Amino acid sequence: MRSAQLAARLHAAVDEGLELFAGLDATRTAQAPDTGGWCAREVVGHLIDSAANNHRRFVVGQSSPDLVFAGYDGDEWVRVQQYAQVPWRDLVNLWSAYNRHLAHVIAAAPDAVVEQPKSPHNYDEILGEEFRRDQPQTLAALMDDYVTHLRHHLDQVRRVMAV
Repeated sequence: MRSAQLAARLHAAVDEGLELFAGLDATRTAQAPDTGGWCAREVVGHLIDSAANNHRRFVVGQSSPDLVFAGYDGDEWVRVQQYAQVPWRDLVNLWSAYNRHLAHVIAAAPDAVVEQPKSPHNYDEILGEEFRRDQPQTLAALMDDYVTHLRHHLDQVRRVMAV
């Protein structure tokens, strides 16, 4: 997938998220679901952490000869940062601004660079087993998966908030 298409997909996901977030009761976003798991603020906090980790990957991956990146413990990051205590509007603003910047980073990346297959990679560790190590991968695949991951967590917010 080309850089402009990937950036457009991310912008569309951010627009979708902002529409969703605008309709939520800010007080309820700090309430953990009865079934356990993250509250809406923690989900958005996780998405901010994902943006931060992928920001580095999207930049470094353009000049690196491989696509091997450090992972992170999402649960630990959410726990340490205590996102449920952060004002909802602050989280939404940071999430939106960070993702708009990532869309810029993606759009600025040359298609030839993001579509170039590289090995080695560790996408199986950071993205999932469907990304086999014996098959070269592209930075575009990582960028595309990032948008898919973001949309997955928007659906999680819908479930947590029962909307």
